[in-house]
Amino acid sequence: MSLYLSYGKLLIDQLDLAITQKYEEAERFRRTEHLAACKLQKWWKKILLKLKDRKRTRASTMVLGFMRKVVSTKKVELIENHKKTMKLRKQYGKHVTPLQALWRGYYSRKTIMDFYKRKALLEAVVKKNEETRSHLHKMHNLQLRMERWRRHSYMANARKSIHFLISTRAREGIPENVIEKTAEEAAALKRKKRHTVEPLVIVQPLPSPRRYKNYVPPDDIECFGPFRRKESVIEQKNRPLEPTLRVSTSYNITERERKKDKQESWIKCIQKPMKFATASSKCTNYDRTLWGHTEYNPRDFCNKTIRYESQCKNKLPFISQVPVIPLFDRLGKSYAERSKLIK
Repeated sequence: MSLYLSYGKLLIDQLDLAITQKYEEAERFRRTEHLAACKLQKWWKKILLKLKDRKRTRASTMVLGFMRKVVSTKKVELIENHKKTMKLRKQYGKHVTPLQALWRGYYSRKTIMDFYKRKALLEAVVKKNEETRSHLHKMHNLQLRMERWRRHSYMANARKSIHFLISTRAREGIPENVIEKTAEEAAALKRKKRHTVEPLVIVQPLPSPRRYKNYVPPDDIECFGPFRRKESVIEQKNRPLEPTLRVSTSYNITERERKKDKQESWIKCIQKPMKFATASSKCTNYDRTLWGHTEYNPRDFCNKTIRYESQCKNKLPFISQVPVIPLFDRLGKSYAERSKLIK
């Protein structure tokens, strides 16, 4: 019994092996047929593409030939029309020339040759031209004189302002001011009679340079620029500050810059990003767009918000002066204590 069972198992194994071999052979045949079919399809697609290219080239050549024919016929028509128009112009010109000559003769006899009738008018025109020319000459001379006067006044004011400038650097060869009075001259003026009225400003002629040619200042006296004494230099150094607001900028520069930034903010999209609370503890920045909401403007952009300003906002506000300049904020001082800062 066991012999028959073993023999049956052997037959079953042989049958399974034969079946697997058949399947493998069938799979191999299927693969070869698939590859052959792919090659045939590729070849057929190439053939179809070549046929389409041939048809396309034939169609394009036909269209180009037709367009060349149309263009050539159009050019021929234009040339023929131009020839016709030129022929008509010559024909009409022969008829129009006598009429033009007749009209020119009539017009010249009527207006140009009528000199005596227009003689009074021509004399009046000449007189008016002379008056206008003289007036323009006077105005030109007046403008030149005004320009010279402005230049002279500007130079005079510049000389005055430059003369009183403070110099903290020692100048070689100018130990004292030759224009101001010396101590002896000032004392002599005080000893004079009181009823004599002295002018406010005494302008004395400059002495000759020979007076100071061989002059050498003593060693104990330092040279302090254009000032006469050391005390005057110290007085100028310790003079209280006088901050000025004379700047070369406009009085409303801040308002104009703010308005310009406001107009360009919608282009640059300079917006503060909104933060939305998510499931996590941290808040992430929201990637906003032009049509999104912002913290400053929660509404969408529309016709009323893009570059919209009323007429009252366009008017320039009146600003009397620039805001106070915080000059001593870094030192913790004020303008009242400015004399203590300079030592």
